[in-house]
Amino acid sequence: MAIVDGNYLIGTPEATGRPVVGVGLPAPEHVPSAFAFAFGCMMAATKNADIMPIVMMGQDPAQARNQMAATFMEKGCTHALFFDCDMLFPPDTLDRLLSHNLDIVAADYRKRAMPFSKIGWITDEQAKREDAERTRLGKTPNELPPGFLDPESGLVERNMLGLGAIMISRKAFEVAPRPWFARIYSDDTGPNKGVMTEDYWFCCRAREKGIKVWCDLDVTKHTGHLCTQPVPWLMQIVPSPPPGQVVAMNNRPRPRPHEPRTAPLSYRYG
Repeated sequence: MAIVDGNYLIGTPEATGRPVVGVGLPAPEHVPSAFAFAFGCMMAATKNADIMPIVMMGQDPAQARNQMAATFMEKGCTHALFFDCDMLFPPDTLDRLLSHNLDIVAADYRKRAMPFSKIGWITDEQAKREDAERTRLGKTPNELPPGFLDPESGLVERNMLGLGAIMISRKAFEVAPRPWFARIYSDDTGPNKGVMTEDYWFCCRAREKGIKVWCDLDVTKHTGHLCTQPVPWLMQIVPSPPPGQVVAMNNRPRPRPHEPRTAPLSYRYG
């Protein structure tokens, strides 16, 4: 893997025999250290492509992605890989997404607010199959949320995926109309009413041109979305669960040096 400076990119992927992946980061002035660590590990672990990174700060995310994508196209990149700077992902993310040889492939992830629902939208065909299965089992969407019929691993088609960890081929940019990314207000009376985000905009325009959107379920399992949660002053202290029993919010504080060690505790909001 080589780091390619876009200002001095000489030759073409055909000449070097390796794909050149433009890695785009629409970033604020500061990024979380956890993201920086994950990104550095991925840069070091990538084996099957050269990388041209671009960081664009202080702009609207949709406009930043449009500018970065235009630069990648101008410089002859074969693919673009976009990350949001609040994401965590495995070191081999680039190599794994590239290995599928697909026009749009991404990791899915969860929203940062309760109830932490998935960003991606399943296809209409899968939605019909899942509705029929819920009816057969007498279950509700809360009990069996969208995607419960997904396979354990591999690839699955989606109607839409977020742009937090997504690889897009040069062909997809050539086929999809500009602007590639836009955030607009929709007057649709259905579920799309309100603000249409740039991920939904791009995936819809690409699918209209016959380009499918794929989710890598294996990368998804190791992808996280960083968030902050308030820690209230008033908390209820409850005994820890028996060994082997997993309970949410099982945070075990370390005793101070001058305090005797007691039975471990778990904190639960009360």
